[in-house]
Amino acid sequence: DGAGQQSDNVYEYVLTTAYDISTATLNNTKTVHVVATHGGGDKLIPTQVVFNNDGTKMFIADHASDNIDYWSLTTAFDVSTASLDGRYDVSGQEVRLTSVAFNNDGTRMIIAGVGADQATHHLNEYSLDTAFDLSSGVTHLNTEDLSSLHSYITGVTFNHDGTKMYTIDAATD
Repeated sequence: DGAGQQSDNVYEYVLTTAYDISTATLNNTKTVHVVATHGGGDKLIPTQVVFNNDGTKMFIADHASDNIDYWSLTTAFDVSTASLDGRYDVSGQEVRLTSVAFNNDGTRMIIAGVGADQATHHLNEYSLDTAFDLSSGVTHLNTEDLSSLHSYITGVTFNHDGTKMYTIDAATD
């Protein structure tokens, strides 16, 4: 109906024991739907959040508009200090952006997405002139079609040294 979805949030939790989610306590909430940027209604569908290595930049994949919103954090990994810097449009490669990943040094970005017909499933690779900076110097390098393996690609990630890639599929049964 276009009336809701204006409270899209990133939630930050503190874990008193590392990687033990039973010790999580909500610490901060950041509303990432910026009406001046995203408009009203269901114009933003955030599907993933990732950070650069030092936690001073945050990236959100927007499934609705095929943009990657990029944010600056004045305090590392503290989402309450985040401010929207801009949006990087990937609609030239994808119709439904689902995921974003970076290599360790931030000079490569990989996005996963689905075509308009929902029958094509791609990974797209970009080079970044400046690490984790989408404001300029971003070049599309490659598209890999994974349609023979996926019915709806929803994620991509890599092991630490980039020698293994993992994708996830949301199949309809």
